[in-house]
Amino acid sequence: MKRDVILFTMIFIFITLGCAKTTGNSSIEIEIKEVFAKLIVSDIGNSLYSGQIKSQVGLEEFARQYSLDLGIKNVDFKQKMLVFGITGNISARVSRFIKYKNSNSFYLDYYDTGIRYKLMIPKKGKRYYYLQIFIIDRIDGILHIRVKNLEQGLSKIYE
Repeated sequence: MKRDVILFTMIFIFITLGCAKTTGNSSIEIEIKEVFAKLIVSDIGNSLYSGQIKSQVGLEEFARQYSLDLGIKNVDFKQKMLVFGITGNISARVSRFIKYKNSNSFYLDYYDTGIRYKLMIPKKGKRYYYLQIFIIDRIDGILHIRVKNLEQGLSKIYE
């Protein structure tokens, strides 16, 4: 009986969150697959650090905003969605995407790779950022994606 309850719970979590694994008692790691990553130049005042892209129109709007050719095609936005992280710490990379069990809190967790760049100084008023875009199974109801590397800024939804 106890084994059946545990099995049912595991199946429920898998169906509810897609491909996910627990990361301890308080969080679940959601499977992500990187589909785009690039060092970009944007305005110094850019306070956007994360977000979600939920449609082809949203993807096109995002690409236009950053003047990028993303090369992301054939996303079934009824089943999948994109999440992104933008960081001014250009040597940092996303290691995982986490949902805390007791709240509707989602986080991109970063780590420092130790990579050092020799770059030209960008134009006045511009700064280098590192952008990563991931595809995940669609999760409705995400209001905000926080970042665990102390970045201050905004999270945006591209519908």
